[in-house]
Parts: sequence; structure tokens; C-alpha cells
Amino acid sequence: MEQALENYDICTEMLQSSTAIQAEAGAEQRDIVIRLPNLHNDSVVSLEEIDKNLKSLERCQSLEEIQRLYEAGEYESVVHLLRPTLCTSGFDQAKHLEFMTSIPERPAQLLLLQVRVLQKELAASTSEDTHPYKEELETALEQCFYCLYSFPSKKSKARYLEEHSAQQVDLIWEDALFMFEYFKPKTLPEFDSYKTSTVSADLANLLKRIATIVPRTEKPALSLDKVSAYIEGTSAEVPCLPEGADPSPPVVNELYYLLADYHFKNKEQSKAIKFYMHDICICPDR
Repeated sequence: MEQALENYDICTEMLQSSTAIQAEAGAEQRDIVIRLPNLHNDSVVSLEEIDKNLKSLERCQSLEEIQRLYEAGEYESVVHLLRPTLCTSGFDQAKHLEFMTSIPERPAQLLLLQVRVLQKELAASTSEDTHPYKEELETALEQCFYCLYSFPSKKSKARYLEEHSAQQVDLIWEDALFMFEYFKPKTLPEFDSYKTSTVSADLANLLKRIATIVPRTEKPALSLDKVSAYIEGTSAEVPCLPEGADPSPPVVNELYYLLADYHFKNKEQSKAIKFYMHDICICPDR
């Protein structure tokens, strides 16, 4: 497109200057012929390509506006612009969410913002009053997770998740809390329950990622050494949370137990013991 505009300017200048020169010299004006390639026959540009580029330009301009508002802290305006792209029309509930098609061109921060909007939409519904587009919203949410964090892995991803070139980001605690609540089992598996009740290998890998970013506390905590000493019989002191210990977030209360259960039911006993001990440090009365 830039080359075409430049050529147009050159042709205009040539025509204008040629006409002026002929007028000054008093010469008879002759027709000037400029030969241009046949864009259709030469396959230089197609209507489909032009349409595609125009749509891409429109999306980029919209993203620039959203990005500007986001950086200016005008979050209500950002949500107002994004919200229409997060729901299907009442006439076509089966249609994929519109914004999914443009994910490759959306910066990671806008995908994160979409996660926030989807989270609020899903949280607004109750068990008695299910969101009318719950399935579509969950599909869109899982697409965001896949683009941002590559979860689940390519091998086990659902068919409706698409490959995109969106930039991935590091998982932070705030987002990890929501992902944990969204993907965790509805009920904690028992140690003697079936293997199918435990978490998947993909979810176990996500839990391990979350375990590496658990916020540290300066308050007293039950140490692995005390738990190990009691188990090995070198100490008669029953493990318990020390006075002044902070109550652990609900995520941490279940995180290590789920990892221990996964390894236990996959016959990886040494790893299971390690995570069971971490779980005892958090919930010694489990």
C-alpha cells in the first residue's frame, strides 16, 4: 500500500511537471501514457488480501485505542469496548465468541484484561441462575489461558482451543488463584479413591508452577524438619502450627495435598511423601 501511494505521487508529479514544461515551451501538448501492471493478472494484489489487510488494520486501530485507555487508567472505558466482543448474539448462541478470531493481534495485557472481564461475568451467575452463555464464556476463558500460559499442553488440549502466536506471560499469584479455583477438582480426592479422581498430569504441572510462586511470609511456620523428626521418631513433639502463624490461603491448603495425591496414585512414592509433608506443614490437623 505504501509503495502504491508513493508511485501515485511520482506519477502525479511527472504529469504536472511535463504539462508545465510543454506550456512554457509553447509545444503542442501530447498525450502522456503511464503503464501500470495489471494487479489482477499479475497476482500482485487480490481483493481477498485487501479485505484481510483492511480488517487487520481496523483491529489494530481498535487495539491501539484500548491500549491507550488502559495505560491512562480508564478501565471502565476499556471494559465498555471489550464487553461487546465477549458475548454472542441472542440469534446465534452457537457462534464462537467474536474476539477469539483476533487473539493473535491482541497484546498479552489485553488478554489478561479479558480474563478479568470473563471472571466477573462468570462470578455474577449463581448455581440457581446459570449464565445464559456459560459454555461460550468458559471456552473463551480457556482459550485465553492457553494463549497466555500454554495450559493445557498441546498434547492434551481440547479440540476447541486454537494455536495462536500470542505472547505468553509469567504466571503471577493473583491469576494463579483464579486458575486454581477454576480447574481444581470439585471435591478433594481421598487417599483410597480411584485413580480417576486425582488431578491430570497437565493440572499437576500447573499446580507445581503455582507452588513456586506461593507468597512467602515472615510469620512463624511449621518447618519440614519438625515434621520429619516426628515421622522418623527422633522427636516426640506432635507437629502443630506455631503461635502467631498466618492462616494459609485456601489455595495452599489444597495445593500440596492434590500434588501428593497425584504422585501417590501414579506410584511415585518419594514425590508423594515430599508433598504430603509439605501439606502437613500447612494443615497438620488434616
